[in-house]
Amino acid sequence: LARPRFSQTLTLMSGEQVSFAEAGDKQGFPVVWFAGPNSNRLLMALYDDMARESGLRLLCFDRPGRGASTPLRYPKQWEFRSWSVYLDEITQLLGIEKFSVIGHSIGASYALACYHNLKHKIHGTLRLIATWAPSNLPCMPVSYALQRSMPTGMLRRIYSANYSNVASSLNAKTVPGQMGVIGIREQINANDAFVHEVLDRVAEDYTGDAYKSFELDWLLALEISKPFGYDHRQL
Repeated sequence: LARPRFSQTLTLMSGEQVSFAEAGDKQGFPVVWFAGPNSNRLLMALYDDMARESGLRLLCFDRPGRGASTPLRYPKQWEFRSWSVYLDEITQLLGIEKFSVIGHSIGASYALACYHNLKHKIHGTLRLIATWAPSNLPCMPVSYALQRSMPTGMLRRIYSANYSNVASSLNAKTVPGQMGVIGIREQINANDAFVHEVLDRVAEDYTGDAYKSFELDWLLALEISKPFGYDHRQL
């Protein structure tokens, strides 16, 4: 985690800074990881050896307000596809012409929006983990649909009140209780000291501007601030 490649920065033409991590093989094929709402670039430390063995250059860029990335100047204008503009410039600065995509949770929504706008740069099939979907679909929990009907101010108070629980849930010690019965391999990971260290470091980021970024993700995911901006079925 102390290695410089897990805490790199780029400066965009707008003057904004983006922090990012680079795991695996420096000369490998680029794969961009779109993090979920409770995550950031440091999670890539868990996949460093796996990416190297697979010949992949795994990259995770902190969205605005996370890590050392500059907070949004105009958060009300932010939407899922806004990140594609950043990613287009970021990949140009890094000399990346083609890359593959992995999206986790709400990060999958950002990944789909980027695919919609950057098809010419994305190689192969999208890899999506625990994918978020519109909250009004039958497959989504009823609680999400109920949240959509609540006033935004009330939602903000709820998120703020439960925020410490969100951050603490990143700790690997809670995995067995949260997930019920897990396999031997998962149990080993849940008890691994390095996994604990990485998740603790990820959780440390969730104060101030990072919390605002977390809140904005949820308002977008529930389509309260803006619609998704693309059609899931069409993609």
